[in-house]
Parts: sequence; C-alpha cells; structure tokens
Amino acid sequence: MLYYSNAAPVSGATFELSSPVQGIASVEQTQSDLAGQYAFSGLSVGTQNLWPQKSGDFAAGISTLDAVYVLESLSGTRTLNTAQTLACDVTGNGALSVLDAVMILQYKAGLMTSFPAAQKCASDWAFLPIPQPSPSMQVIPPGMVAGTCQPGTVVFDPLASQCNGVDFSAVLFGDCTGNWQPSLGNGAANSAQIARSLSPGSGARLGRAQRHGRHLRVPLYVRADSGFQGLDVEVAYDPAVLRALGARGAGAARHGLIATNTKVPGRMIISLASAARLPAGETLLLDFTATNARVAASSIHVTHAGVE
Repeated sequence: MLYYSNAAPVSGATFELSSPVQGIASVEQTQSDLAGQYAFSGLSVGTQNLWPQKSGDFAAGISTLDAVYVLESLSGTRTLNTAQTLACDVTGNGALSVLDAVMILQYKAGLMTSFPAAQKCASDWAFLPIPQPSPSMQVIPPGMVAGTCQPGTVVFDPLASQCNGVDFSAVLFGDCTGNWQPSLGNGAANSAQIARSLSPGSGARLGRAQRHGRHLRVPLYVRADSGFQGLDVEVAYDPAVLRALGARGAGAARHGLIATNTKVPGRMIISLASAARLPAGETLLLDFTATNARVAASSIHVTHAGVE
C-alpha cells in the first residue's frame, strides 16, 4: 500500500477481514509492514469484506498550505483530484467549505488534535481501494453516507483460496497537498520535508510595540521574497508579566483566515492561510495585557516561523 501522491510506502495500517458466520461477524487482522505490504494466512473461503484503518503518523504532512488549497479550490483557482478532495474534507460532511480550512488551521495552532472526519471513521486516514479485474471482487470507495463513515472496502464474493495484489491508496486527512512522508525511526518528522515546506528567503520578526496603559500591541512582519499564502508562527513571552489576548490580521492579511492558540501561558501559536498571495510586511497584530505599564516589549520574541 502506497501514499496517494508520492508512492511512499505506508506502514502500520491495520487491515480487517470480516466474514459473516451464522450472523456473527468474525474478524481477522494484520498490519502493513515498512514496505506497505500485508498478508493474511489460513483464511476460509466465502464472502468477506476487507478494509484498512490507521491512526497517527502525521509526520509533517499537515501545514497551513493545506488550508490554502481548500481556499483556492473554493475560489476556483485550484482543481483537486479525488484523493485530494477526500483529504481536504476534514469536517467529514462530504463537501468542501471554509470550515475545512478553518479546522486545518486550528489543528496547526494546536486547538484540536483530530479532525471530525477521523473521529467519524475511527481512523486518521482514508483508503481508496484500487479496482481489480475480477468478477468476484467489488470495490466500495470511502465516503460519508447519511453522516456515517463508509471506509474504503474491497468485497470478495466469494474469497478464493488465494488472492494476491489487493491494494489501496492511502490518504491522510488534512494533507491536501500530498506532501506526507514516512516518519523517521523515532516518529520524528523528516527534517528535509520540513525544510521543503518553508519558502527560501522567508521569516518573521516583531516590530515596535504600541502601548496604551497596560495594553500592548505588537506588529509582526513577514519576510517572503515572492509573497506567501500560509504562515505558522510561535511567539514566546513572559507569562509572569504578560497575558496573551490574541492576534488579528494586518494589511492584506486582514482578509485571511487565522487561528490563534493562547491556552499555554508564555506561548502564542498563530496559523494563517489566504487564497490570494500576500505581500511581505506587516501581517499580524499581537495583543497582550501587562501587569504594569512598564513591562518591556523585549520580553516577547518569535521562536518559530514557517512561511509558505
């Protein structure tokens, strides 16, 4: 089994084979190996259904650029194929909307840990069965039917004593761009993949703070040689003297989608996506309250910035 966009092998997927026996479904399970291959042995013949599931292993497969793809699709500037549309539908309602882009940004900002589509399917991944030239095999594509998840399934009617080459194409919910790669040995994201997701000549810095009593507003400037459509930024501050209120777009970014996470004291995470390319310059306004009017803005600094 390979990934839908780049033919990377997908390991750790659980394959279930169910066979109705006297009205009670018996289930056999196996997992795909590092090469994406799987096998069952000692199975009885008859009508059986086969489908895979997989949890986790996001690596660096989900980024703000995925939210950009959703917005571009809705605006008509990008055409998505079947697998991309399935990946983008993180709400699991069978249609793309701005809410899908919002949820991808919320995931990137740490405001959610799984998508509604994944919760409905009990799987962070969807699988597209690859049709086989066999009259005894039927493929059922994944989808949402009356609010219920239909996993991608191969139906054997009947299952012969031996059947080879039954394959699926794997899709990670949220990865509209298709840039997922297998994780390294300890599950850490591939650093080369992360480097590719960041635009060259890009970055972010804070500008001079504007103070109004105990209210502090700090502009954030983005450096991007050819403009940008996605931004992930993390800002650290001293929680003993400051409390983060949130962030909003500035300039052309006022029309972008923004998700802000201020749940952890001392850290603010912001994700932004725009269907249109944004110019470099002032992009965000970060708001804080201070315990006193003399708090220095130097206690706030950017710890991470990803520009796409």
